[in-house]
Amino acid sequence: IVLRRNPYYWKVDSAGNQLPYFNEMHYKLSTWSDRSVQTMAGNADYSNFETPSIYVEVLKKARQKNAAFKANFGGTSLGWHLMINQAAKHATKNDEEQARRELYRDLRFRQAISHALDREAMGDAVIPGPFMNPYAGGIQRDTPFYSNDSVVFFGYRADRAKQLLAELGFADSDGDGILNWGSGIMQGENLEIPLIFSSERATERSMADSTVSMLREVGIKINLRPLKSTVVRDSRDGGNFEFMIYRVQQEMKIPMNRPNEIAPVSPNGPFWHLGSSESPQDLRPFEIQMAALVNAMLKERDSAKMKALVASYNRLFTENVYTVGLIATSDGLLINKDVKNVNPGIPVNLYQWGEDSALRERLYTKPAQQREELLPNTVPLKYNN
Repeated sequence: IVLRRNPYYWKVDSAGNQLPYFNEMHYKLSTWSDRSVQTMAGNADYSNFETPSIYVEVLKKARQKNAAFKANFGGTSLGWHLMINQAAKHATKNDEEQARRELYRDLRFRQAISHALDREAMGDAVIPGPFMNPYAGGIQRDTPFYSNDSVVFFGYRADRAKQLLAELGFADSDGDGILNWGSGIMQGENLEIPLIFSSERATERSMADSTVSMLREVGIKINLRPLKSTVVRDSRDGGNFEFMIYRVQQEMKIPMNRPNEIAPVSPNGPFWHLGSSESPQDLRPFEIQMAALVNAMLKERDSAKMKALVASYNRLFTENVYTVGLIATSDGLLINKDVKNVNPGIPVNLYQWGEDSALRERLYTKPAQQREELLPNTVPLKYNN
C-alpha cells in the first residue's frame, strides 16, 4: 500500500516553516517479528517492538555505530496473562465442559493455578536476564493508574497449590501422577485442561511450555493447542476456550479505554466471562462490584477520584484472580535514525502503541536522506464508494 501526503498539509514548525514531511508512506505485508528484523536491517523505518525473545539482540545491534535504527524502551507495560474461562454455560457443549467451568469459577482453583506458577523461572525461559518481571494480573505497573497497595499477589507456592487442589476434592487415585476428579460427572477422570496459545509467537510458546511443566508438578495435565493468531483471537472473542495465554492489551494500561474487556459491564465482555441471550452471564458478587466501579470510572472527571476507583477495581481483580498474571516487560519502538520528531519514551509515555503517540503525520526526514518516491508528483485521489 502506498499512501501519498496532501501537498497542502498545513502544519509547520515553531518558526513557521513547513518541515520536509514524508510525501509517501509504504506498507508491506509482514509478520510480528519480521517487521522488527526489517527495521533493524534498515529495510523498514518503523516498528512497534513486542518480541522479548530478541531484546538482547536488538540492544546489541542498536549500540553499533552503523546501526540504521534506534530503540526506545519504556517502563513495564507489556504483559501476558492466563485467561481461565469462567462463563458457567456460554460456549459449552456438554455436561463435562460445564463441570470444568464450575471448577474454574471456584476461587480456590484459580489461586492454586497462580501458586503453581514460578514466574521468575518462566521469565528466564523467555529471555535470561533482568528483562522480565512477575505479573500479578490487572492494571499494568508502569501506568498512571497503578498503585502497589491495590495488588494482591498469589506467588509461587507449589505446596499451597497442592493443598488447595486437595480441598477441592482432587487426589491421584490411580497413581499416574495426575490428579483425579473426586466427585460429580467427572469422578475418576484425570484433571486435564486444554491450553490455547499462538503458534506464531515464540514468547507465548515458551510460556506455554513452562505452564505445562509447572502445573504438572502439582498434578494438572495441560494439553497444548498451538493455533494461528487469527484462530486464537476468534476463540477468545467467542469464548471458545478453557485456558488461553494472551498478551494483555491496552485495557490494562488505560482501563476506561475498553471497559467491556475488564469487567462484565455488558454480555460481550470480558473474554473470560462472556454471555448471550441463550446463556446469560452468572455474575458473582465481586463481578457486580467491579462492573459498578468501571461504570463509575467512565463518569468520573477528577483524576484523584478516578485513580481511587481504579485501585478498588484492581484489588477486586487481583484478590479474586480474575485472570492469572504471568510475566511483564517493557515495550518499545524501533525507528530509523533518519526519522525525526519522535520524542524519547514513545510509545509508553502516552501508554499507547507508537502510531497513537508518535503521530505519523508529524514525522519527517531531511531531504538529502529521503528515498526515491514510487509515485512522485501525484495527488492522492479521494475514493468514493
